[in-house]
Amino acid sequence: MASSPPTANHFWVQDFFKDHPKLLQKAAEAYSGTRGTHNKAKVFCKWCLDDHVNKVLTQDAREVENGSWQIS
Repeated sequence: MASSPPTANHFWVQDFFKDHPKLLQKAAEAYSGTRGTHNKAKVFCKWCLDDHVNKVLTQDAREVENGSWQIS
C-alpha cells in the first residue's frame, strides 16, 4: 500500500506513479491531449517503468555481448 499517510493534495495512489520528467518545465510533451489541448499531466506506473528500463538494459547488454554494439 502507500508508503506514508496522504498529505493535502496527495492521494495514496500517487505513490505508485511517477510524473513525466518534463512536467516541472511545463513542456507540451509532459501533458496528454490532442489538438493543442494539453491539460492533464502524463504519469508512468513505477513498476511498469522499472520493468521497461530493465528490459531495455538487458537487451542492450545482449547486443554488446553479441558484438552488435560497441562500448566506447
